[in-house]
Amino acid sequence: MTDEKPLDAALVQRFETTLQNGSAGLRIRRDDPGMGLKLLTRFNALKAYQRLYVHSVTELRGARDSFFVLLIEHHQHGRREHDHEEVEPVLIFSLPQDIGRVVIKPETLGDKLVDLIARIDIDFDAYPIFSRNYYVVGEKPELVRDQLPVNLIEALKDTKGCTVEINGRWGLLRMEKGFSEETLLVLMKVGAKMVAAVQS
Repeated sequence: MTDEKPLDAALVQRFETTLQNGSAGLRIRRDDPGMGLKLLTRFNALKAYQRLYVHSVTELRGARDSFFVLLIEHHQHGRREHDHEEVEPVLIFSLPQDIGRVVIKPETLGDKLVDLIARIDIDFDAYPIFSRNYYVVGEKPELVRDQLPVNLIEALKDTKGCTVEINGRWGLLRMEKGFSEETLLVLMKVGAKMVAAVQS
């Protein structure tokens, strides 16, 4: 992992403009890319890439809580020695309690079939739409069921295509898509819902 590589100026400008436009009611604070790399080392989701660059680290703060939006670039060797690179925004957030390792991803037909045998999907009776759309596995299922923040469940139930990895008290949320203004706004909307729910 590294934090030094120039990025296309037009893409950076689109990122900055979208960040400013989507941050209504939140205070923006910039941080060092090195701090972003430190946050990312907690998660397994990005360890498969040969190279990872952090171009921007932005903390968006509400009255009592905050979340981070990072603009990252990752590289992976493809077939025939061609490098595959992609730029994407990611959301990093904190949780009020350590709930161990958890993965939340869109539920596929294959996941449903595996769950018929293994029964590892953690369902939430009070949130049937979330449970239908997302496959949740964790090393401490009862703790996850009791302590996964309601604000995260509420934010995800209205948002399709997110993948979340939680390690202890930190979470990483990705859309698994390259950078677009829409993707960044979705991440910021999820973060803002979580911050707003904590404040009420």
